[in-house]
Amino acid sequence: MLIGAGFAQVDASSALAAFNFGGVGGAVLGALVIQRLGSRITLMGMSAIAVASALAMTAMPLAPPMAAGLIAMFALTGGLLNAVQTTMYAVAAHVYPTDIRGTGVGTAVAVGRIGNVVASYVGAFALDSGGAPAFFAAWALAMAVVFASLALVRRHIPRPVRS
Repeated sequence: MLIGAGFAQVDASSALAAFNFGGVGGAVLGALVIQRLGSRITLMGMSAIAVASALAMTAMPLAPPMAAGLIAMFALTGGLLNAVQTTMYAVAAHVYPTDIRGTGVGTAVAVGRIGNVVASYVGAFALDSGGAPAFFAAWALAMAVVFASLALVRRHIPRPVRS
C-alpha cells in the first residue's frame, strides 16, 4: 500500500516495523494497566482509542513527506490493536469456569485465528475497493465490533482491591 503510494521501501518497512513494535509495547502496557484498572475499562478504552486512531488514519494523506506522522500512527494503532488482541486471552481465561476453561480459551484462540484469515481477505477487498482510507476504516469497524463485544462480557478481570 505504501510503496504503491510512492513511499520508499525503507519507509514502508519502517511503518510495518512501527506497527509491530507498537504491538509489543502496547501488549505489555495493556497488561500492566489491566493489573491496576481491571480489564473492562482498559480493553474498552484501548478499543475506543483504536477506533479513533484508525479513523484519523483514513484522513491522512499517503504522501512521502508525511512519513513520520504516518509511521507514528502505525505505531499507535498497532500498539492498540495488538494490546487488545493479546490481553483478551487473559480475559478469556477469567471468563470461563475452571472445568471448561481449556475449551473456552481454545475456542477463543481458534476464533481469533479464523478472524486473522478473514482479515486478510477483508483488507485486500478494502484496498481494492476504496484504497487506504477504506483499509483503515475496516480497522476502525473491526475495533468498533470488538468494543461492542467487550461491553457484553460480564466477567471481566476485576480491578484489584487495595487495602
